[in-house]
Amino acid sequence: MLEAEQEKFILGVTSPYRCYDVSDETQQQQKASQALEYFIVQVNNIHLNQLQQTSETHFLVSVQILDGIGAGIFGVLSVLMVADLAKGTGRFNVTQGMLNTAIGVGAGLSNVKA
Repeated sequence: MLEAEQEKFILGVTSPYRCYDVSDETQQQQKASQALEYFIVQVNNIHLNQLQQTSETHFLVSVQILDGIGAGIFGVLSVLMVADLAKGTGRFNVTQGMLNTAIGVGAGLSNVKA
């Protein structure tokens, strides 16, 4: 997949993602289901292409496993940290939202810096 096509796919501007141009609700649901299937297939194709293009598949798979473990640990510890900080205040959801907003803003701004 060319880089421009990959960017279109990620942004969702390709024709399979357009569910709004159908007026019937059942057709919209069917089109949304097809879009989800198309998305899953395309994500798998991207990953399989990367796996085929690399000569060090063991390295790639081990990095993906470690990334998943790290994300799981971060997900659990961030919730525990917020629970500890907001204990007794009744502001768990607000604190969790502020943390996730800060993470989202940081992820968005990291692309500007790079």
